[in-house]
Amino acid sequence: MTFQIVGAGAGAGKTWHIQETLKEWVTEDAIRPERILAVTFTETAASELKGRIRGALLAESRLEEAAAIERAYVSTIHSLGNRILTEHAFAAGLSPSLRLIEDAEAELLLRRAMADAETLRVFTDDLAAHGYAWSYTGGDATDTFRRDLRAAIAKLNELGEFGDDPKLPARAAEALKTDWPKTDASGDKLDAGLRRSIEAMLKAFPDGIVDWAKSAAATNDFTSNYRDLQRGLSDHTYTDWAWWQRLTSLRVKNNRQPTPEGYDDLAEAVMQAAGALARHPGPKNEAAQRLQLLLAGAQEVRRLFAQAKERLGVVDFGDMIARAEALLRARPEAVAAMMDGIDCVIVDEFQDTNPVQFALLAHLIKAAPRVVLVGDGKQAIMGFQGADARLAAALAAQRPNAAHTLDTNRRSVPGIMNLVNDLGAGLFSDYAPLAPHRSAAGGPPIDVMRVENKTATSKGAPLAKGSHHIAERIRSLLEEKRTIIDRTTNTPRPMQPSDVAILCRTHSKARDYADCLTQLGIPVDLAEDGWFTSEVVTVARAALAVIADPSDAFSAVIFLTHGPAAVSLEAALTAVLDGNLAAHPALASLEALQDHASSWTATRLLAGLRTDAGLDDWAAGLEDPARAHADLARLDAEAAAFEAADPVTRAASGVFGWDIRSFLAWLAIRADAGDNARPDPSGSTARGVKIATWHASKGLEWPVVCVTGLDWTVGERANTLRIEFTGWDVPETLLEGATIHYHPVVACREVAEHFAAVRREPAAVTERCLSYVAMTRARDLLVLEWPDYVKEDADTVSRLLVEEGKLELGTGEITVGKSKHPARLTNHGKAFPGSFADKGIETATEAEVRPGRPETPGPRGAPLFLRPSDGGEATALWSLETHALGAALPREAFDDASLRGSALHLAMRVFLQRPDRAIDLSAATGLSPETLAALKEQARSLRQTLAEHGFTDLHPELPFDTEIAGGTRVRGTVDLLGLSQDGREAVIIDYKSPAPESPVEAAQPYLAQLGAYVGALSTLRPETRLARAGIHFLGSGTLAWGSPSM
Repeated sequence: MTFQIVGAGAGAGKTWHIQETLKEWVTEDAIRPERILAVTFTETAASELKGRIRGALLAESRLEEAAAIERAYVSTIHSLGNRILTEHAFAAGLSPSLRLIEDAEAELLLRRAMADAETLRVFTDDLAAHGYAWSYTGGDATDTFRRDLRAAIAKLNELGEFGDDPKLPARAAEALKTDWPKTDASGDKLDAGLRRSIEAMLKAFPDGIVDWAKSAAATNDFTSNYRDLQRGLSDHTYTDWAWWQRLTSLRVKNNRQPTPEGYDDLAEAVMQAAGALARHPGPKNEAAQRLQLLLAGAQEVRRLFAQAKERLGVVDFGDMIARAEALLRARPEAVAAMMDGIDCVIVDEFQDTNPVQFALLAHLIKAAPRVVLVGDGKQAIMGFQGADARLAAALAAQRPNAAHTLDTNRRSVPGIMNLVNDLGAGLFSDYAPLAPHRSAAGGPPIDVMRVENKTATSKGAPLAKGSHHIAERIRSLLEEKRTIIDRTTNTPRPMQPSDVAILCRTHSKARDYADCLTQLGIPVDLAEDGWFTSEVVTVARAALAVIADPSDAFSAVIFLTHGPAAVSLEAALTAVLDGNLAAHPALASLEALQDHASSWTATRLLAGLRTDAGLDDWAAGLEDPARAHADLARLDAEAAAFEAADPVTRAASGVFGWDIRSFLAWLAIRADAGDNARPDPSGSTARGVKIATWHASKGLEWPVVCVTGLDWTVGERANTLRIEFTGWDVPETLLEGATIHYHPVVACREVAEHFAAVRREPAAVTERCLSYVAMTRARDLLVLEWPDYVKEDADTVSRLLVEEGKLELGTGEITVGKSKHPARLTNHGKAFPGSFADKGIETATEAEVRPGRPETPGPRGAPLFLRPSDGGEATALWSLETHALGAALPREAFDDASLRGSALHLAMRVFLQRPDRAIDLSAATGLSPETLAALKEQARSLRQTLAEHGFTDLHPELPFDTEIAGGTRVRGTVDLLGLSQDGREAVIIDYKSPAPESPVEAAQPYLAQLGAYVGALSTLRPETRLARAGIHFLGSGTLAWGSPSM
């Protein structure tokens, strides 16, 4: 038996190695080309591999063999599983003509299975009892529970049929108890000790000490502490582990806040008693029971889902692997029959197999006369999809003599590869360096941009972030026509936008870089979500709704105002109020299609919309016509899938019939299930700077690569499931006895730190691999956005490179260990780079006229559509004054500044409009009690100040859409509109999060935005005079306002 395990580092030419190995075997008559079985992980890779082998044989004048390669089985692993099931259908108990279920059908069946699973009743009857509650970032309790359930199902799917082992949930629960830090046998003594300390505290201070508070924050703390202490008089509270944790941090005296004599000693006793939570067995037992129930419920959902698919005679992609593996495991004769026609087995990207895929391939590998496994443990980054690189490593360890490592990199210039080799030696214990094959570049191939700032604003002033500096660097490279080597022609040429990639850690971060590039006029290629709510799909759905129901005024207004007619919102609403909406001329095309609503399919009606209703022509005139048409194309595909869906499946989801209403319901279910990705409009032709995540960049390369996100924290997220195996000796039986381990979400800080520490190294392994993948995507120039703002003790990827990779940044060079690498190093502070400063930070350039919309009368150059943040009237010289509204806000740890801003806005709206719901704000916003207390005081003071000036009628978060002078439409939301009692005078307040030292100066950049509000108000309410307008800086509790001179 010939067995090769080939280690193929980044750019090492693995496809070339496979091609040459197979060519050699064919030309030596060791194998027949049609008897090759090769497994890849994408259809594109399979097609490329087959073409490369054919070309190599043609080059050797082996025409017959080159033709025979078409009969070779080169496919993805899912296609391989499908072939096994088709060829052995009767043995597997399946139809020989299997149908692959559509994603939408599968989602409907899965949701029905979730609803029918009796095991899950214990959760769904009382989600709160199991720790599920609404949160600002996570959504409602049901959504959170569904995510957990889906994660459990996905983990069970990785085990194939062994995921249905009835003993598996109990094993997982016991494993969690074993992984937990040592606890007491019983929690009774701990409960009693905490209760005694609480009773002593309340006996001494029965009414609390809120009267001692010297500030709003102290008032809130003492009130919250007293409330928690009072809860300690009830027995059922002692299973609220978050309550225990809160009691470990009661407020005591400090330099600015005294407390009564004896209070601190009693508080310390309570905190010490509550600090024993880490030893309490209650959280451990609850978490283990919850995990066991969740996995048992997930198993039941899997069974119900499988039964539903069997009734319909369909399979999904998971079945293709799991059922094929089960068949080969149970029937050795099926393995023999399949391998009887195979001379060799080739597996590409072997490190990316998950457990059940590995088991399937192991059956074939064991019976194959020749085997070549190609992979690279340093690129094992697909763990989030279930891949487990330990499987390939264990197989390699069993066959040490079969290992062979490719030693040449054909992608990157020497400067990049030498840096990667030196870093790799520190990051990976078994690193094998790759010798660069290409010649050196003309200039330094490494560019390190040391960024000092992470935040968007400070003291009211906007600040530059890494995204601004990266965008500016790309602009300068394009402007200077940086030379790169064309991969196809291997000749020098000037750099183009499509030669550049920016690699980010998350999709949300990618949007920042896209926005900055767009502002500089640089085209962007970014995959996005939001298809269901995209402009063109929203208009199309509204049109279909009107066709299905002509009385649907809401949908008609959406079609009129957002669609081809571009009717003003005021005119559309006037038509509604006057009862003339149905007769609006712009709805005539929809009226013509209404006659066919009951007889035409969704596909045919969509075709009518695109032509007769002018949707295609309108989409061609949008800001991004290629993406708009791609969105419409997906809508057509969804209509076709809807018509092909099994009626029983659709009925099970509550979708009956074939009419337009049913199709719209189908689309809503698809979007609600998370299938909301916008299709790539570019096809095979890149449109601009590619912005992708580190994970998505695997297998790709660009001449210039900008690696961002080095400030990413190393660590495994809580609420993560993983699979552990009892032994690695027999690959075919690896799945037997597998156990699921869980990283729990816990209230106790000490227990959380324990699990984080235990899982830190596996997480670091992934980060090492991701860093290697990201940096080896570059061919000619590697740009690193280095986060100088990261603290030295922070556990980030940048610190990983420094501490393990031995990387040091110098002047004009990077040092790694004892090696020095020439590099361009630049420092970037909080000031905006020149191109952004030239364009203005707060005021965007004029919007382009969209040819698909009717011309709007107005001065030449006036934008058709405007957001308030784009600027309005020229910033008039307002006479601003300041007014203190209350305490400044404490600092909050929010991952996303926009989320913090939204949370602050929501809190202000509640305090001003629905103070009775303020009790829900903590859970709804994630804001701390201190912040909410300060906001409550600011809202009270703001209301009082406005009332003193005659503004008693307050309208928070007021949306508007109107046409101002010059024909420009302005759309936006006023944070707060205050009206006098007779409605003749108004005030506009805009909230901003910062805490500026000089509110008057900090307000200046926002006056243009206020000018847009002023112009909109004068159009919407010509009878109302704007008496005042201003900025409420929430961070400092300061109002900067005055009377605009218009």
